[in-house]
Order: sequence, then C-alpha cells, then structure tokens
Amino acid sequence: MAGVTSILVPGSLTATIDDDRLATHAVGTVGRAAAIFGVDEVVVYEDPERRGSRRVSQILDYQATAPYLRRRLFPISEDLEHVGVLPPLNLDTHLVDTFVEQGQVRMGAMAGKRVDIGLEGLAELDAEEPPEPGQQFPVTITATRADRVLVEPADPDEYTTYEVTRTPDLSTAIEGRGPILGTSRRGDGFEPDEHLPDDEEVTLVFGTPDRGIQEVLDTPPNFPLVNTIPDQKTRSVRAEEALQASLAVVNDHTTRV
Repeated sequence: MAGVTSILVPGSLTATIDDDRLATHAVGTVGRAAAIFGVDEVVVYEDPERRGSRRVSQILDYQATAPYLRRRLFPISEDLEHVGVLPPLNLDTHLVDTFVEQGQVRMGAMAGKRVDIGLEGLAELDAEEPPEPGQQFPVTITATRADRVLVEPADPDEYTTYEVTRTPDLSTAIEGRGPILGTSRRGDGFEPDEHLPDDEEVTLVFGTPDRGIQEVLDTPPNFPLVNTIPDQKTRSVRAEEALQASLAVVNDHTTRV
C-alpha cells in the first residue's frame, strides 16, 4: 500500500490561539509532522469564515526551506516575525555544512545564472532549463574542482522536503485528487482494509477548528470520514494534534511503494 503523500489543512488552524508565538509554533508542528512522515505536499485551503491561509502557508514554506537559503528567498514580513520558535525539520538537506563531496544532495536557489547551495561561492548548474528564481530545488553535486562546484537537478524520488500550495477553498483543494480520507470526531472507526486503497497515494483532509469537513464543504463528502482518535478524553483536539495522530495511525498500515 502507498502512504499519505498529501495533507489538506485549513488556513484557520491557529484561529483559537491568541499568542502569535504559540500560533507560529503550532504551524511548525504541522510542518514537522509532515517531514517526519515524508509527506510530499501540504495544501492550505482558505477558511472563508476565518481567513489566514497566506500566513500559515508562508510559515510552512519558510520552515520547509533550507536554513541557508531563507534570507535569499524570504523578505522581512510580519507573517514571519516569530519563526525563531519553529521546530527544525532536521532533514539531511537542511543539515549540510561547508564540506561538499560528489553525490551529496543539497537544496539550491538560482542566483543569476548560478546556484546558491549554501557555500561561500555559487555553484554551476548543468540543466537545459534552469528553475525559476525565488524558489528552492534539490541538486546533486556532480564534481568539485578547485573553486568550482558543479551540480545538476537531483533525483525527484529522493525525499528532500514537502511542498506548500494554497487554495481558495476546500472544494478546490480536493478537486481532481485520488483516494481521499477525511478526519472527523464523528467519523467511522478507522479500518485499514476498508479505508485504504492498495498501492495508491492517499490524501488526508482536516476540518477547521470549529467546523467539520462536511460543514466546510456544505455537502456530504464523496470520501470516507474516519475517527483516528476514537477514545479522546479532551473536549477538543487541535488540528496539529489530530494531524500527528492521524499520520501515525494511517502510516502504521501503509508502506510507501
């Protein structure tokens, strides 16, 4: 069975947290969970009743960016005022140092016609079409010669981080997706044989702090809703907590192909 490759979270996931520092850390918990479980994509959908998707997606995008590229890619912003409290992802591509060797995978960003990979000098990129500036992308070091470092685009199958996308609503976020599994306190008990398709990538969907998926969509969803915390003792479970629990439960029964 394939694993969870995409998660859909509301832009209002921190709406009930008054302190901006705590709210930023809560968003960081989502990114940390995504990285731990190897999620490829985090989709932030706008909650029309409590807008906030721009801020949440900005924080997640910043967290997913290699630390040595953040100053290049992110201007000063109020949305990022408290990013110092974000938990580090500790991905291999985030922990590289000034030592380079052939075969090493790093994250890079275009700087003119060359690539910033976190060294004192810029690297040369061997690619027919260089990526657009303003974004990070994985590269593999192919050669080091005196003061020159040569790189090429890395194998896309190698996990480097999650990507962040933003949509205007939940309906747009789920449109055209394959197997979807929604999470809900009122959902059915999770049954792997019933709810997990064989050899397919699964998308996990989460409701807003005060509305379930069905209320957000305004219509019954055409995908199953499951309760991944069936015996919760608290009156509510925050989105970042439900996300960690759900990823742990679902991925316990899946193996990425």
